[in-house]
Amino acid sequence: LAAYSQTSTDSLQNVLRYELMYENYQKVIELTQNTQVPELLIAKAQALFALYRYDDTDRLLDSILANNPNYVPALMLYAKTAGANGNKIESIKRYQRVLAVDSLNNAVLNILATNAFTNKNYHVAIPYYETLYQQNKLNSLYPTRLGMCYSAFNDNRTAIRYLLEALIISPKNISALVSIINAYYGEALPDSSKYYIDYGLGFAPENPELLRRNAVWFYAEKRYNESVDFFKKTLEAGDSSVFVYKYAGMAAMRCDSFDNYKIAYNYFAKAYALDSDDVQTCYSRGIAASNLSEYNLAIQLFNRAKFLLTPDKSILYSIDLASGDNYSRFKQYQQAI
Repeated sequence: LAAYSQTSTDSLQNVLRYELMYENYQKVIELTQNTQVPELLIAKAQALFALYRYDDTDRLLDSILANNPNYVPALMLYAKTAGANGNKIESIKRYQRVLAVDSLNNAVLNILATNAFTNKNYHVAIPYYETLYQQNKLNSLYPTRLGMCYSAFNDNRTAIRYLLEALIISPKNISALVSIINAYYGEALPDSSKYYIDYGLGFAPENPELLRRNAVWFYAEKRYNESVDFFKKTLEAGDSSVFVYKYAGMAAMRCDSFDNYKIAYNYFAKAYALDSDDVQTCYSRGIAASNLSEYNLAIQLFNRAKFLLTPDKSILYSIDLASGDNYSRFKQYQQAI
């Protein structure tokens, strides 16, 4: 009888898989109306989830897990349902519950690692990525992410070790390349950074991240003409950020060309259009304007830079007023005045 029952369950499971595959969700719900078998009820839960009936899914999973607390398929869908309902914190807690039962679950480890990494909780992400890397030695994502996590803690030596491993696995991994370039800079090893910049540009000559780092490298080496050239290439490659425009302008001002201030001014103007609250952009654009005899504009820009460096006067007034009022209340009249 038990063997017959198992055969019947297996047959129905196959039917349910078929119905789920063809999105016949109502049929799945009908076929599982009178069963208490977890392997069949999970199909019903999947159908309810697919129909966006998240509360019904949750209730059904609660009942499944009440009798089968370590049933991984139910735990997985339980976590997924919380996320679909917009409760990310609860979803993470439920995924952690899966790991308590199945500590090497790749799917869950990836979800938890990615969530921690995305939220810059690098200390949380590291053990997840380390476990994933131990299980997947040929996946360069994991040593890359580990390198990036350790770089965030300024542990560049550990970062470099992982990033080198990532590049052995995947020699054209741009994320690993960019990260190792940054890590070598962090260790004050600019020549090593340049080696990997040139290596990357050898197979990805139009990559904006590599072009930008090359421009910065030349800037740091005071090779300003080459720096401007690579900032220009960076812009052509699609990176039109404030940083690129601003430092292109700063490099241009230090070039020896006769129209360097005009070139610099144009870069600063574009940086200013993107962010008029950047003090350095205001000041540098003012310098360039002054050298182009645009004195009124230069004064305006210098004043704006000063304003940005000065606390909001209305806030200062409110603070002074509040302080005076409090001193008066304590009869410390001299301080109030």
